[in-house]
Amino acid sequence: MTHATVINCTNLFKVRCPMQWDAFIRTGRGDVRFCAHCQKMVYLCETPEAVALASKEGRCMAVPTVDAGPGYPAHFVGIPG
Repeated sequence: MTHATVINCTNLFKVRCPMQWDAFIRTGRGDVRFCAHCQKMVYLCETPEAVALASKEGRCMAVPTVDAGPGYPAHFVGIPG
């Protein structure tokens, strides 16, 4: 099962961010990075459970996307709705 089948990313965010996971500043954790623009932590959510927790806590999150080819983002990033 892919992330796309588990998580409907189109309706997941109230605010979509144009940044990508690789652009954020690394922290001491592999699943958390820092956005210098917004001054917020961004959490990598690779499971439906992680998405649910980040949504409940209102955390900025990055959700991996299914590779749709060149130019397609590797992650959807934003604030959950």
